[in-house]
Amino acid sequence: MTTPSAGSASLPDPDSSTAADEVFEEIDKRRTLRGAAAVAVAVIGITFSAFQLWIAARGFVFEIPIPRYDTIRIGALAQLQIRAIHVNFALILAFLLFPGSTGNGPITRRIEALPSVLRDRSGDGPLTRAADRVRRAVRWVFVDRDSDRITPSDLALIALSLLPTFYYVTRYDEVTNVVRVRGLGGAGTLGEVYPVFAPLELGPFAEYPLAYLMGVLAILLVLEATRRALGLLLTLLVAAFLLYAKYGYLIPRGVPGLGTFSTSQLRWDQIVQNLWYTVEGILGVPVGVSVRFIYIFILFGAFLEMSGAGKWFIDLAYSITGTRKGGPAKASVVSSGFMGMLSGSSVANTVTTGALTIPLMKRSGYSPEFAGAVESSVSSGGQILPPVMGAAAFLIVEYTATPFREVVIAATLPALAFFFGMWVMVHFEAAKEGIGGLARSELLDIGPHMRRGWFYLVPLGLLLYYLVIARLSVGRAGWLTIAATVALIALVAAYNERTGPAIVGGVAGGFVLFAVSLYYAGATPVEILFAGMP
Repeated sequence: MTTPSAGSASLPDPDSSTAADEVFEEIDKRRTLRGAAAVAVAVIGITFSAFQLWIAARGFVFEIPIPRYDTIRIGALAQLQIRAIHVNFALILAFLLFPGSTGNGPITRRIEALPSVLRDRSGDGPLTRAADRVRRAVRWVFVDRDSDRITPSDLALIALSLLPTFYYVTRYDEVTNVVRVRGLGGAGTLGEVYPVFAPLELGPFAEYPLAYLMGVLAILLVLEATRRALGLLLTLLVAAFLLYAKYGYLIPRGVPGLGTFSTSQLRWDQIVQNLWYTVEGILGVPVGVSVRFIYIFILFGAFLEMSGAGKWFIDLAYSITGTRKGGPAKASVVSSGFMGMLSGSSVANTVTTGALTIPLMKRSGYSPEFAGAVESSVSSGGQILPPVMGAAAFLIVEYTATPFREVVIAATLPALAFFFGMWVMVHFEAAKEGIGGLARSELLDIGPHMRRGWFYLVPLGLLLYYLVIARLSVGRAGWLTIAATVALIALVAAYNERTGPAIVGGVAGGFVLFAVSLYYAGATPVEILFAGMP
């Protein structure tokens, strides 16, 4: 929506600069999808967003009002069912956007090298040809070396992820009346729950209750999503806690100090029940907060940022502070504060503003180490700056039963004090090193710039009004603000044809940036999922 003036020509564009690409390459593990795969991700994202917007606006009851007639009630979902669907969307996106293997793992490398080893030892015989066929099959099924295609294993995992949620939604009476009362052992087997499968020879799986199998499958899928998005180390850590829950009773209670870590003896079905069928595990408070609060705010930030607000706020920060002593560093402080108001994510803040501010700080005389430290520090402060804060703010709301408006009010002064302290620090460093500001000719004129984008301040003002003055619920305030933002963007877009694609991208991209990325949300879904695990 903003039209940069000639005065901003010397500032690098964070959306297209080489520095931004380098930062993304270091942080981002996601695939770069094109064609039908990209369309599929967008469709899933829009569906996810529509689902969350409906919950924010109408609650857990799904009904369609028909004028002059009656209301068609599709159904009402329980809280755990909603959370299971929310987790299912996150799993689907994780399997679509994060490759399971890029061919650099120890197992894949050994499989790739096996045909060459056999060829050197025994020539091009049947065993070598068989190993080569296995190598090609593994590469096709599992490996995405260039992070640009969806593999058959990804599609299989997506299909499997639907099963636990389908069971939750269709057999919720069994979950509430049988599983919670009698445990997983009281639930029916696959053939008993779905008689159509009774004639099938399912081997050992036929002996286990279906609820137990679905719970194990859900836990394993969440572990795999964690490995893809956050790495093997966290996955192993969570797996270690699961083993501790099972075998912690083996720790002798009588040993001083060590006995403190001894646990009660639990069966695997009890652990699975606790993790998947109660609010004490994966579907616990953190996921509930994500359903009710976090997603809607991240979607609001995505709408606003895709409309051009991020670039406008960064330019505004430079217009205000660029000519002062140590101007680029002070602009980093202010722009990171502005971006924190939109995204509530320290990593997103660093990626968005750092690509512009770090090169300018280095060019003006700050050391590379100091420039990087300033950007990372002030970007971390974005999580505590209202109104869109990090996921921890919403967890505070849930765990302490504190209204979100009180959290916003309480966080304002500490956040401002943090950014003021950063401002003073970069000022003293600039004074010590004799670093001046940028030339006024390199910056936008603040008056025309405000006239071109003043409307970006309206959604933030509305959000604060709904939360602090009108005292609406967090979900309701977020929903109304998104509706107002869409209306405002549509109104302004009527006068600027360039904004159409950005708006469409915002709808699809809002959930993507929340659900599977590591930098557009205060916590990723797998972090939220495991916050309630043992």
